[in-house]
Amino acid sequence: MKRSTLRATAASLLCIGLLAASTAAFAQETASKTPPETRSQPTPATPEDKSAASTQSMMKECVKRERRGDSTKSESEATQTCQDAMRAKRENRDNEPRPPHHQ
Repeated sequence: MKRSTLRATAASLLCIGLLAASTAAFAQETASKTPPETRSQPTPATPEDKSAASTQSMMKECVKRERRGDSTKSESEATQTCQDAMRAKRENRDNEPRPPHHQ
């Protein structure tokens, strides 16, 4: 009886192993046939993301410059000065005349 139980257990484990291997092979084959446009890929940065990162880095550089120029200035004062400068620059750019579109 022990021998038949041992054979049944071995056969079951063999079947489970084969089933797991075939499932893995099927999953790999299916993934390789998936069109590239439907595979999950990191989304490219949008212009808004790039602009926000650029604005943040410009802000950090401005604060560093302000504090280097006046060591008595607190970080919040330097930040406020930089925000005012960037706001003025943005408003000036928004008010500039735009060239007509060529068709």
